[in-house]
Parts: sequence; C-alpha cells; structure tokens
Amino acid sequence: MHNALKVVCGRESWFAEPTFLKKDELDKVTEARTRLSNDGKKAPTVDQIVAELTFGFWASLLDDRYKKTTIVNCIDLVFPNIPYRKRDRETMLSRIERVRRLRNRVFHHEPIWHWSNLAEHHDLVFNVLAGIDESKLFSSGGSLQERPQREMGSVPRRPLQRLPNPGRCRG
Repeated sequence: MHNALKVVCGRESWFAEPTFLKKDELDKVTEARTRLSNDGKKAPTVDQIVAELTFGFWASLLDDRYKKTTIVNCIDLVFPNIPYRKRDRETMLSRIERVRRLRNRVFHHEPIWHWSNLAEHHDLVFNVLAGIDESKLFSSGGSLQERPQREMGSVPRRPLQRLPNPGRCRG
C-alpha cells in the first residue's frame, strides 16, 4: 500500500500531508513517530515510520471514510493479481479485515485450532498475499499450490486457486 500511495500521491511521505488522512490515521502516524522517538530514533525515516504502522492502520485505509479519496486509485496497484471484478474497495476491505482478525487471534495467543473454517482462512491469507505479489510468498521455492500442502502435512485442504494477472491498472 505504501509503494502504491507513493506513486499515486507523488511523494514518499504521503502520510505527512495533513489533509490526506483522517484524524484517526493521522493520530496513528503520530503514535508511530512517538514510539520511534522513545526508542531513540530522533528523526525517524519514512521506512521506519511505515514499518511501525499497524496492520489495523493499513486496513483502515480501505474503509468507507476513504471511498472518495486517492486511496481508491491505489487498489489496482496494491492487488494487481486479484481479478479486476473482485478488486473493489469493499471486497478487499472484507478480505483484509478477515485476515486481520485471524492475525490478531494468533498474535494474541488465542486458540484457532477448533475453527471449522480454518482451511478457508488459510486459503484467504495466501490468496490475498498472492494478489499482492505471488513471487515473494516463498523465498525457498515451491508454488502457491504445493508449498502450503508440504508445510501443513496431512491437514485436509482445498486447492488454492491461482489468480490471473489482470494487466494494467484501471482507475
């Protein structure tokens, strides 16, 4: 999302523009800067600030408050491998929110093993990641189809679907 916003906004520190983000997101950027300053980084770089922003921050950029902003134009750049008809803001927000909720359960050490739709969530995570850049999913090789099955062992799984590359950004 950061790289797409740099392109669309024409500046690396797009989040520093006070009229671009809504108050909640501006506050989150300020909090990120404060955390970095408290960690001894007097003048945090753009990359450090971006890395400090939470998953929730990035997900919030897809919500209704941004539906008539430049951010909507970034969706094609952020998810180039998602079919165009499934790449609208609402659909991507729903997918990202489901991934975020799963991530939060796992990172807060809450059990998920009993979820009846865990394989569906696993597929969703990999399909969203593949929609961004499939080539970076597996640094040591393997395809999107084969690698999770090898790593998950005997867990029954539905096959993951490959997402076609829709070509140039439409907007």
